[in-house]
Amino acid sequence: MLLILITDLVIGSVFIPRNFNVFRCPHHFYHHGLLPNKQCTGKWGNRIFYSVVTNSLGFRDEYIRNVPLKSNKRRIVLIGDSFVESLGLDYAKSFVSILNSRISKNKTEILNAAVVSYSPKLYYLKIKYLVENIGLRFDELFVFIDICDVFDEIFYEEFEPKEYNIIDDITYRVDKYLKNTSYIYYSLNRMFQKAPGKNEARVDGLEPSLAPTGNEHTAAVRKIDTHAVPYWTVDESSFKLCVEKGLPLARMNMSKLATLCKNNNVKMTLVVYSWPHQIFYNDCESIQVTFWQEFCRQNGIAFINLFPLFINGADPGAVVARYFIKNDVHWNSQGHIIVANALFTYMDH
Repeated sequence: MLLILITDLVIGSVFIPRNFNVFRCPHHFYHHGLLPNKQCTGKWGNRIFYSVVTNSLGFRDEYIRNVPLKSNKRRIVLIGDSFVESLGLDYAKSFVSILNSRISKNKTEILNAAVVSYSPKLYYLKIKYLVENIGLRFDELFVFIDICDVFDEIFYEEFEPKEYNIIDDITYRVDKYLKNTSYIYYSLNRMFQKAPGKNEARVDGLEPSLAPTGNEHTAAVRKIDTHAVPYWTVDESSFKLCVEKGLPLARMNMSKLATLCKNNNVKMTLVVYSWPHQIFYNDCESIQVTFWQEFCRQNGIAFINLFPLFINGADPGAVVARYFIKNDVHWNSQGHIIVANALFTYMDH
């Protein structure tokens, strides 16, 4: 048995593909997040490798460190999805790091609570958990609304937070460890792995079984080609479900977040930004802009529109080539620099 075990682990170390998402994890209250105090290598696409470091809160950071729940400094928390998590980039090249390097560190601290595939429902649940369950105290919250959030809201519609269960946690950790080390376990898992259902939302870095199950709306959204997702702002008639279902869900959850911030004396700012698709269509007066601008006006929330950063009369192809990762929708290091420059003007530093 010992020989089999050793052989299994040795073979596993050679033939099991490296897991570049070991820093990601499910969460009982806000669906998924990042493991605290991790330092590892992440991978985006087939060719981009980047360093990932998280602090004690499970936020991307410059180095592993303990973040006190209360601080004498003015504290700003940023939350969003993959754009703000800064997929494909070392932390030092992210706009969050650039902002932190420019502000007075004796007076202000910026924390990054963003994680891939977040949307307003998870923004609300995570901030609620941080404030009410963990006891994190901060002064301002910048919420970055992504183009694909209307789709994600439909995916997460039926997800509900639950009480922490240590058995579930241990089971997941053991399962994850064995999949990364035991070739026998890894092979059996692949053999009997459940095929993803047509109404299951997938989240990068999480096991398929952890994806939220959905309803008929989720199934309808999944039928849309993922490459067509960002076009809902320029062809609303073809994506009625997003406008009629996704936007109201997003507004409802964002209203909950606004109320939570107000009750805890946190100043809330909402930020919108474009994908390359909006740039090519010159979609500067996008529904993504007008909808959330009106929401902010009605709720007394500060509003930042980053669409003009990339849609300003310049050649769209040149703009995308300069500021976005090649063949990707996310900003490259140059894109993060101009985003940091724009946001810096809105921060009292």
